[in-house]
Amino acid sequence: ATAVFSVSLSILACCFILPSPCTSENPLHTFVRHFEHIDYNQHEVMRHHHRVRRSIVGQRHIKLAFSAFDRDFDLKLYPDDRYFDKNARIYKNKQNVSISQVKSYFYKGYDRDDPSVVVMGNLAF
Repeated sequence: ATAVFSVSLSILACCFILPSPCTSENPLHTFVRHFEHIDYNQHEVMRHHHRVRRSIVGQRHIKLAFSAFDRDFDLKLYPDDRYFDKNARIYKNKQNVSISQVKSYFYKGYDRDDPSVVVMGNLAF
């Protein structure tokens, strides 16, 4: 299974990839039928993100634990920006944004309680 995440004020988990069925009267998008807000220490995650980005050796992952969809998640996330094409361009407010800046927030990992659960996405603070 694969889960998609985006850390800001909530974590978005796509129902079409989770093992349990999800329904919602107000779907977020055609492909995202349900999402749940979670609580976590945003400052701690940001601190770990900066540590991972500075580190050459040592701990090169972020731990993120939370509850959603009636289960606990204990994620171990590693930097991974392989999903960008070398010619990709990103615009914010009609201005080109440095692709290296954006790529630094992408991670891939797994649920430590169930290593078969693969997660990938970006930390958007």
